[in-house]
Amino acid sequence: MKNNFRILVAFFILHSLSVSFCLASNLLNYPVDNPSKEILNIRLNPSDFSSNSVFCGQNTIRHPGYAGWIRVAAPQTWDDYTPGLAESWKEGAAYYTCQYGFFQVSNEAQFGVENTIEARLGGDSDPVTKQNLTGFSGQVIGDRTVTWHSEMEKQYGTFDKGPNNQPFPNEYAGLAFAKERYAFAIHASAKKAEGQIDRTIMEALGEKVLKKINVSNSFFSLEESLSQLITHQGILHSLQVKVEKFSKHYLKGEYNTALNNMNSFINELAAQRGKHVSEHAYQTLKTLADTIVTNTTSLL
Repeated sequence: MKNNFRILVAFFILHSLSVSFCLASNLLNYPVDNPSKEILNIRLNPSDFSSNSVFCGQNTIRHPGYAGWIRVAAPQTWDDYTPGLAESWKEGAAYYTCQYGFFQVSNEAQFGVENTIEARLGGDSDPVTKQNLTGFSGQVIGDRTVTWHSEMEKQYGTFDKGPNNQPFPNEYAGLAFAKERYAFAIHASAKKAEGQIDRTIMEALGEKVLKKINVSNSFFSLEESLSQLITHQGILHSLQVKVEKFSKHYLKGEYNTALNNMNSFINELAAQRGKHVSEHAYQTLKTLADTIVTNTTSLL
């Protein structure tokens, strides 16, 4: 345990993240946060991964080498870091750590994304000479995208070195993007002797999180609009129950059941159209519900 802890602190080896989180927090006095509703809404579930994936652990330690995000230049206190959630998975020979964040303003989310890959590797001890501003396949995800992999240091760096200026014993890669106030990053590592990182997996998971961000935004707007647009208390309660059931199953990754709940919401909305639901309320709520259905369906 102690050896794993030292490796984690010194090098931030990605696949060791699940080993000593509580110990690290207690010894180093790092703050531990509860994930926000926004973060939980975009969190990937076991059903979002292949059946061969193995869950390795999670943490909410605010340090940027764990789950936290740098939100300002030259941070001085823990308030300069944004809380996050990090969860690690193993697929084949590679380990993939998914990092989620939700910021107060969008420019801080983009700043966090731009700095998370190097922070995860250990800052000055590991060179990140240049980051690409697109995904590995050349696409832009969200409002701001950055990618990096250890082989880039051969092309852009002055040397090909890893932790403590030693040759990279492992392969590393990172993909991060910001969408409005949300941020997501996936950090990957693999021992070169055992296998390689699959960057297509990283991009596919990033695209899923982008869809989940769209669901989250529409969901919160739907919750807020319901109480503002529906005045009949009986109808309001019935619709809210259906929305709550959608959320319950969606957060568990039970997307088909969640879709049934949202479609039931749409059906009741249509049945009350022109009665207890005004045309304006119907159009507003139906548009939000349709967006949720479309993006949730794409996760199947």
